[in-house]
Amino acid sequence: ISRKYERYFYPAIFNNFAARMDWAANGEGNRNPVVVVNGSKGFEIIHVDAAAGEVVKLDASAAYDPEEDALAYRWWIMPESGTYEGEAVVENASEAVACLTVPENASGKSIHVICEVEDDGTPALTSYRRVVINVR
Repeated sequence: ISRKYERYFYPAIFNNFAARMDWAANGEGNRNPVVVVNGSKGFEIIHVDAAAGEVVKLDASAAYDPEEDALAYRWWIMPESGTYEGEAVVENASEAVACLTVPENASGKSIHVICEVEDDGTPALTSYRRVVINVR
């Protein structure tokens, strides 16, 4: 499993390193987008309590880029982190505002959703936020 994510995150890690080298060499460069989910700005994990069958709104429309670069969004589920073993689907996963209908059989489980936001700067930089849905 770790190889799967190593390969997935490698481009973002490399671009982050390249941007830091720009800063070291030139004193300027692209900066990472700031991800704001459901009004929460920062780096902490966002916890949402929801009932089975409930629709959970995932809103990153307040995310922004310090250089005002255009942003692309991707919401995805990290199944290895949560305790729900079934399939959960994020609707509108490539939009700033998405939603997840909590599966009916997820009571007592958790679903980990990742909000990935990438700018179109040079190099393109990516930031992440984790939303943990705790199902009642």
